[in-house]
Amino acid sequence: IYVRHMGDLAGGQMIAKKVPGAGKYYQFENADNLKAAVRLKINDNMAEEAKVCFDFATQFFKEMLEIANINK
Repeated sequence: IYVRHMGDLAGGQMIAKKVPGAGKYYQFENADNLKAAVRLKINDNMAEEAKVCFDFATQFFKEMLEIANINK
């Protein structure tokens, strides 16, 4: 939850500018309320799993960038 949803809430604004279309997936109403709700559900015991997930997400975006550059 932390990596996917918090990443989309925070970094998604940058990603939205780079994806085709309107980037509606990255548009949120009350983003601050959503962030606060997620923070209430997470704890320090989830840190190691979040790091692994973040690494996978980073690799995924690198691969997408490589594909995008190949298809230019």
